[in-house]
Amino acid sequence: METQPKEKSSPHVLIFPCPAQGHVNSMLKLAELLAIQNIYITFLNTEYIHNRLISLNDDIQALLECYPKLQFKTISDFHSEDKHPGFGERIGDVILSLILYGKSFLRDIIVSEKISCIILDGIFGDLATDLAAEFGIQLIHFRTISSCCFWAYFCVPKLLECNELPIRGIYIHSKTALRNLIIKFLYLFNIPYSLDFILP
Repeated sequence: METQPKEKSSPHVLIFPCPAQGHVNSMLKLAELLAIQNIYITFLNTEYIHNRLISLNDDIQALLECYPKLQFKTISDFHSEDKHPGFGERIGDVILSLILYGKSFLRDIIVSEKISCIILDGIFGDLATDLAAEFGIQLIHFRTISSCCFWAYFCVPKLLECNELPIRGIYIHSKTALRNLIIKFLYLFNIPYSLDFILP
């Protein structure tokens, strides 16, 4: 998408959701609310999610026409599309890749778009903390989950203390999915862990 010309003094917000439907939908609503306030918005998605968003959602073009200060940019999910689905059970791989390799791309977009504020999906942790400090811009961690879901995340450290995690002694339909979920919980709260410890 072409970048719209903008005044140098205008605030410009970079919004970067986790590449999953619920996260993208919530942050797209936030982008629209900010665009109503006549703020420049760059909405960043992985290429896979952006292509799905454009092909499956007729409202996107209408949104761009209604808010000329809103633009979309893409970032690689750092996986080959034919070997990795980019979503579903293996979304954890994509999130980890973005955390490990996405910082240089974020730096480039901050410079080229003259970003003055980053609204980052909370699941990315401190991905942009150093960049925000380096460029002297605001960083907001946006949680797209409900309060009851956040409470469940908040309780994970206590469950670990009480030896309730990892879960043992029950039949697990998808051990990989549960393992990825536990890793996300631990990552969110910066809790050190061993991969052997999680669902051995």
